[in-house]
Amino acid sequence: MPDSIIYYHDGLSEGEFNQVMASEAEPLRAACKELSTGKTPRITVVAFVRRHHTRLLPTEQDDKLGNLLPGAVVENSALSVLKDGSDGTFD
Repeated sequence: MPDSIIYYHDGLSEGEFNQVMASEAEPLRAACKELSTGKTPRITVVAFVRRHHTRLLPTEQDDKLGNLLPGAVVENSALSVLKDGSDGTFD
C-alpha cells in the first residue's frame, strides 16, 4: 500500500467539490482502509474548476492574439485551496 495517493479531477463546478469528496474520495479511503494491513495512505484530491474569472496575460507579445504560450506555468494567484484536513488532504 503506498504512503500517499494523489488523484486529479478536472471539469468541476465549485458546487461539486463536496459531491466529489463524498462519492469518490470517501469510497477510495474506505477501500484503502479495508485492504491495508497497517497505516492507510494519505489521499490528496486535486480538483480543477471548469470556469473561472481569472485572466492570464503574457508578459511578452510572442502570441499575436495575446494568449499565453503552450507550457506556461502559473505558480500562484490562480489557486483556491479547499481543505478537509489541516494540510489540504483527505485523511
